[in-house]
Parts: sequence; structure tokens; C-alpha cells
Amino acid sequence: MKYTNTLPLVITLGFFFGAVNTSYLYAYREGITGVTSTGCAGNGCHGTQPSNLTTVLLEGNRVVKPNTLNTFTLRVRNSSAIYAGFNLAAFTKDGQPSGLLQYPTTENQYVKSQNGELTHRARRTMSNQGSYREASWQVQWRSPDTPGEYILRAVGNAADGDGRASAGDMWNFLSPTTITVQGIVLTEPNASRSYCAGDTVTISWISYGVTTVNILYTSDSGRSWIPVGTVPSQTGTNSYQYIVPATVTSGNRHLLRVVNADDELLNATTPPLTLNPRTAIRTQPTSPPAQCEGGSISLSLSATGGNLRYQWKHNSIPLPGATAAQLQLTNLQPNQAGQYTCEVTGACGSVTSNEVSVTVIPKPTITQQTPDTTVHEGQRLVLYAEATPSTGCTYQWFKNGTAVSGATGNRFIVESATTEDAGTYTLKVSNTCGTVESAPIRVQIAPQVSVENNPLRAALRVYPQPASHVVVIESPAPLDQLALYDIHGRLVRRFENHSTMTTRVEIPLHEENGARLPEGIYLLRCQVVSSPANGMQQMILYHIFVQ
Repeated sequence: MKYTNTLPLVITLGFFFGAVNTSYLYAYREGITGVTSTGCAGNGCHGTQPSNLTTVLLEGNRVVKPNTLNTFTLRVRNSSAIYAGFNLAAFTKDGQPSGLLQYPTTENQYVKSQNGELTHRARRTMSNQGSYREASWQVQWRSPDTPGEYILRAVGNAADGDGRASAGDMWNFLSPTTITVQGIVLTEPNASRSYCAGDTVTISWISYGVTTVNILYTSDSGRSWIPVGTVPSQTGTNSYQYIVPATVTSGNRHLLRVVNADDELLNATTPPLTLNPRTAIRTQPTSPPAQCEGGSISLSLSATGGNLRYQWKHNSIPLPGATAAQLQLTNLQPNQAGQYTCEVTGACGSVTSNEVSVTVIPKPTITQQTPDTTVHEGQRLVLYAEATPSTGCTYQWFKNGTAVSGATGNRFIVESATTEDAGTYTLKVSNTCGTVESAPIRVQIAPQVSVENNPLRAALRVYPQPASHVVVIESPAPLDQLALYDIHGRLVRRFENHSTMTTRVEIPLHEENGARLPEGIYLLRCQVVSSPANGMQQMILYHIFVQ
């Protein structure tokens, strides 16, 4: 690095001397760049090798803050040289230019910026320091925003001042100088993630020039920070394990921050984290009071967790559309009674609620009743009605619209009927959910018939006795109508003979629906044509034993 202009400098010794060979007069009086790693050797550029007779020094802080302007003193020393120059550059560890090199105004005459590096604008005379001579410059480097380790490289030249690039010019390198830009570089987590209560969030970072850090936490995107720990931080990789508390509030605005304990401006913050409590039921549903058919109930619960979804079940079967925290059931029907649960699923697990019971009381319904009936005086009169529900109901019989005193069961019995028992009967069945009335039952009381000395009855044959599948009736006179009643007076079968000459009838012993008759005593009522000429008939009663 000779200190000449970029144009050749021609020195005329006299008009009678020829021109001096200019190849020895080129030098870099106005500086050179790009040689901090290679030096300036050969090809007319000073000495061929770096010289240990020249020392290059850089004074200044080795640890600096990000994006700050830092001033250094660059010194070139040699025992005999007259002039000095330099080239200074800043790099990342992988050799890329970094930061901004500049100089204070006091160095305007001697320093310039060129190609992103610094070099001398003009040669500087070295001053005598006793055992050595020295030239120095004030240089500045604005550190980058990114924390890390950066390298300042320089080459300095001590020239003999003869105006030639020769071995008398002794250059050397500055030992590569590491400058640490203080800070914290977060490496994990490096993207937004989701965690559950009780999970461990591992925070990892690389520390540069930081010895102690505070760990901070926020749930509101950084409006307020809560300290969670203070730990040593060594140069290089460090980590801290944060346990998500059980009481964490669900959301995606959670952050963790690693902060230099000595300077809170030096910090690194995680990407937004989604934290959720474990899915849990806070308020369980409760069993409602028994409800009437047609009524309504509401079941509800409250739960904690993230992204909660609900599914109500009836007797373990999911209910379509029942996917909210509240279940509303209207127009209740008996088949909706049973056990109900709700399964709650969230970002952090599933849980099932306690089981609750729903009781639906049906409105009373009459399912079976005595048809219109006729009995003879002195016979037993039995009226009945079957109703649901089978429990919790009250009964009241009415005759011709008037309540019958004491007739408060589902059966109404008169042991010996009289003509006063004739009329229209109804039964009202009531419970807490309503009242239903039976269809009218018309009762007729026929005059008493003596059967003891009736010759037709004596001649009537009914067999087999007992019977199991069919019973045969044979009569000396034509049979007209036959009816079979059970012991309670309920009509089981009715037969009408459309032929006036039929004297033999087979009666199947089963219900109209085909079900076999239970064992017991049944009453057969026969209408026998006693006098075909005048159409007179007699009614004959006969007991049949079914087994």
C-alpha cells in the first residue's frame, strides 16, 4: 500500500535526465480495499510477505450493544518506517460483510469509506514513540441489530517513503478481532405452538455477552409481564423449562420472554403460544324434578378448556344436534325418560359429566275396558278398565254422570245385580299430569232366568270338560248367539250363527288375536231358539273349564 495518487507520479530530476521508470512510482497513497485477508504482496504492492516488524493493533470494547456506534483506535507500529496506511473491514463469522464502518469528522483528511470498508485517504506520518514509531486512526463501526459474534479484520502498512512499492515497505495483519454484539437469540420455540396445562415448554436461546437472564410470562400479548424465574446464561446454548400452570387462561396471546438481567432492552420473545387448561367440568348437570308428559326441562353444565365441543347422550346414545353446553327438551314424551350425560371434548382432552336422571310421568291412558254388557238379575256385574301408567293413578267410577261412592278402583263389582244397576258407566283415571275418561259402558239388567229345571239346558251338551283348545256345544234346538266371558265378566269371544238350523258349534279357546286362553273358569252364554215357529229364544248359561 504505497501512498500515491491513482495516476502515475512522474518526478523530473532535470531537463537533461531522461524520464524515470514509472513502474516503481505507483503506490496506494489514497488507500486500497479488499486486502484485509490476503494482504498486499507482490505485483508491485510492497513486500512479498507480512512482516513481524510491523504491528497492527485495535483498541476498543470487545462487547457492544446492538445497533450502536462504537469507536476504535487502529494503530500501526514500526521501528523505522515514516508513513503508514491501512485497510479495515467487518464480517460475520461466515465471511459476509456486516455492520457499517465509518469514521469521525476529525479523520476526514486521512480516512475514507470505500466498497463498504475503511482505508486511508492520504498517508499519515508516523510519530516517534521512543522505541517505535506509530500512526493511529479513529474508526467507527455501527453494530448490527442481530446479536452474535463478528470479526474485524485489518492490514496495516509501514512505508519507507521512497515512493516505490518495494520490500522496504513492511505490512502486516491485525489479528482477527472478535466483537460480541450483546443479546439473546431465541431458538426454541421458533413457531406458534399449542400447550396444555401441566405441559413443559422448553425455551432455548443462544447467549452473547449475557451472564444472567430473567424469564417473563404474559397472557395479554405483552401488556403486562410476570417474572417466573432468574437463571444463569452462559455463552452459547441455554434452556429453561416452563410448566404451564393448571389455572392458565385459555387463549393464543401467551408469550415467554428471555431478558438480560442487566439490561432489559436486550431480550428475545417467543412467537405467540396457545395455552389451554385441561378439559374439565366445572359445574355438573343435576337431575330435574319429575316432569309431566308434554312438559320441558333444561340440562346444563359449564366446563373449562380450549376449543370445547359438547355431545349430550341419552342412555349412552348420542343425541343428534345436542352439541351445546345446554340441552333443552320440550314436549317431553315417556320415551325420553332415562339417563343423560354430556361428553365434553377440548384441545386438552375429553371428560364425561355425571349421569342425571330424567323422569317423565305419562298422562293417564285407558288401554282396555269392558264393552257394553248385559247381565241377569242376581248375577255378578263386573266392569273394569286398564290404564297406564300402572302406578300413581286414582280411579273414580261414574253412573249416568254421577260419581259412585266408594267405587275408586279400576274394577267396579256388583255381587248381585238388580234393575237399578242398569245405566251408563264411565271411569275417570287421574294422576298429577291429567285425567282421562273411559268410553261409556252401557249396562243392561235382564230378568232373572231359572236354569235349574230348564229342559233345554238339561239337553245341552258341552264337551270336553275340561277343554284345552276347542269346546263343542250340541243342542236339541237351533243355536243362535254364543258369547264367552272370563271370570271377571270380560267378553272373550262372541259368535253369531247365521243359520237358523245349526245345533252344533265348535268354539276355539283363544283370544281374537290368537293368544291361547289362560286356565280358569269361563261362562258360556247361549241363545237357543226354543220355538222356531214364533221366534222365541231362551238364554242358557254354562260354565266351561279351560286347562
